[in-house]
Amino acid sequence: MESINFCGLTFSGLDRKKILSNDSYFQQIVTVGAEFIIEAQKNPRLKEIINKNTSTFDGQVPYLLANLKNNGTSFEKISGADFIYDICEKALHQKERIFLLGGNEISNPASVKRMKEMGIEAEGLVTGFIPYPFPEDRLKAILEKIKEFQPTYLFVGLGMCKQEYFIDENRRFLEQNGVKIAVGSGGTFEVFSGTIKRAPKWMQKMGLEGVFRVFTDPSLKRLRRLLSTIKFIKYI
Repeated sequence: MESINFCGLTFSGLDRKKILSNDSYFQQIVTVGAEFIIEAQKNPRLKEIINKNTSTFDGQVPYLLANLKNNGTSFEKISGADFIYDICEKALHQKERIFLLGGNEISNPASVKRMKEMGIEAEGLVTGFIPYPFPEDRLKAILEKIKEFQPTYLFVGLGMCKQEYFIDENRRFLEQNGVKIAVGSGGTFEVFSGTIKRAPKWMQKMGLEGVFRVFTDPSLKRLRRLLSTIKFIKYI
C-alpha cells in the first residue's frame, strides 16, 4: 500500500476510494490531526497504531504542510466528519449496517436517527465518561451489543487514544463479527447530528476550523486545545 511519512508517522490512508473499495481485510482507520501528531511523539503505543493501520490526514494545516513536504505525491485529506458521509453512502447502496459507539446522550442517538432517516440500518451505544480500559462487565456488554447487531462499519467516538486502543485491542473480535471498517471518530457524532455547527468550507480550507469552534462554542478547554495544536510544527 502506498504511504508517505510526515512528522515521523506513516500515513497510508491517502485515497478514500481505495479505502472504501477494499473488502478483503479488516481496516482500522485513524484520522490523524495535529493533536494526534503531538501525542504520538511521546506515546509509543499510539504511534505504533498510527503506523500499522490506515491513517489519514484530519486537519487542514497538517495536510497542507504534508503536501509541501511530499511534493509529487497525490493524497487526500480524509477527516472523520467527512468520511462518515462516504460510509453512509456505501452502507445505503449495499444494504450494510453502521454502529456508533460513544459520543454523548444527545449526539449518538441523534446521529443514529439521522442515519435511519437516510434509509440506513444503524444502532448506537453511549458508554458514558468511564475510565479506560473499561471494567470487564462493561466491556462485555459493549461487545455483546456489537455482536448482536453485526455491523459492517463501526464508528468509535471515545476521544483520542481511548478509541484507538479499543479498536486495536478488539480487532479480532470485530473482524469475526462482520466489521470491515472501524473508525476512531472523535467528535464526529456531534458534527454529523448537528449538535455542533461545522465551520464554513472556506474556513476549513484555510485551516481555521479550530478557530471557528472556539468562537461558536467558547471554552477554556477549546482555547487550550487550539493553541496546543500549533506545537506539532516542530515535529515536521
